[in-house]
Parts: sequence; C-alpha cells; structure tokens
Amino acid sequence: LKSFLISIEGEHIGFAADSEELDPLTNESAYDLAEFFVMRKFRRKNIGTQAAHLLVNKLPGRWLLRVLANNNPALRFWQHALKKFNPSYTMLQPSADYGSGLATAD
Repeated sequence: LKSFLISIEGEHIGFAADSEELDPLTNESAYDLAEFFVMRKFRRKNIGTQAAHLLVNKLPGRWLLRVLANNNPALRFWQHALKKFNPSYTMLQPSADYGSGLATAD
C-alpha cells in the first residue's frame, strides 16, 4: 500500500492510498485506489480532480476504482473526474462480487 498526501501551500488537505492488485475482469496487474479523501472545505473546487490526475499521471497503467453504490457524492465526483482524464473508462454497476461500483481505465 502506497500513501500520498494532498497538500496546498503546505497544508495537508487530504490523502490517497493505492495498492497493486489483479483486475478481476482481465487478470492483469492494476493499481487499486483504496482510499481517496479531500477535506470538506476544499471540495467542489477542482482540487480533488487535480489530485486524482496527478496520481494517475505519477503511476501510469491500468487503474481500478471502487465506490460504494450508495455513496452518491463519490460516484458523481469520480464520474466527473474520470471523464476529464479518460473518456474511455468503463464504469460497471454494483455486483455481489465487488460490493461497489467498479471503474477500470488504462
């Protein structure tokens, strides 16, 4: 598990953590975004989207993203963020196997 701090002008305002896993759809190695958090007062300012883009650019390759099906704010955020940097991502519906929404992208 690798952890990353999200900071603005020296103030830590969030974090992300990823690990390498096998993509359950392709059995290929992929980065699995285990955690992603931005403090509430910094949300809706494009900071989270920028941080996500930086992370994906820092670690190029296939990514997995799981979002709890009932977490509508997170689903909206990730749909917006993913469309900005990878319009060809795949968003899957929740299933018993994953327990959450799953997005895969190269």
